[in-house]
Amino acid sequence: MASSGYIVAINVSPLRSDELVITAKGARSLPLLKLEYEEVMEHAKQIEGSGRLVRGGVKTARERNLKMLRILRWLWECAVEPIFAELNLTATTGEMKDMPRIWWIVQRIMNLFPIHAAGDHSPGSVANNVSRAVSSYTPTIKSLKFSQENTMKLLTDKKKRFLMVPMPTTPVAYLGRHVCPGCVATEDSSPSSSRERTRLCSGSDAERGKSRFKELR
Repeated sequence: MASSGYIVAINVSPLRSDELVITAKGARSLPLLKLEYEEVMEHAKQIEGSGRLVRGGVKTARERNLKMLRILRWLWECAVEPIFAELNLTATTGEMKDMPRIWWIVQRIMNLFPIHAAGDHSPGSVANNVSRAVSSYTPTIKSLKFSQENTMKLLTDKKKRFLMVPMPTTPVAYLGRHVCPGCVATEDSSPSSSRERTRLCSGSDAERGKSRFKELR
């Protein structure tokens, strides 16, 4: 399962915090000495609860955004950056196709936090998750195994068909990335007989479709 990337499970408790890292070579545990349970609970109140940061008007938007950015930096320093250091994933090419894949397993209170967005997002900074890896989530290792096995069965079965709707280019791409490597890999892995290309409505066709949809309503 980890042959095409890494699996990282984050565990937080009043006793200790650590991460289980699974690679193609095996599994090992990494203690997270900076990830303290009490601090996790305090930040969680700002993510979910009566005082969560998504609540508020325009006047408090800037202040709430700054608080969220501080949480993302804390999440990077205490939970995510140690993993990248352990795996020696420090290089940043700026190209998604060259980035490693990480499947995150987060349970209980850590499930509230956006691990994929952890880091410093100030202009020019690459000390963040999105600059170092392509992140995905899975509830358990067993479910990831099931998903990968059945995906390969689907891709190699000429009698079955699947629908994939990627964006060939992304108008507002982060850090100049325009093509999703997952879509390219999936298309390349599928048999040519199962591919049927079509075009989604655009331009005047899309406008006519919108008008017709309003009429039907």
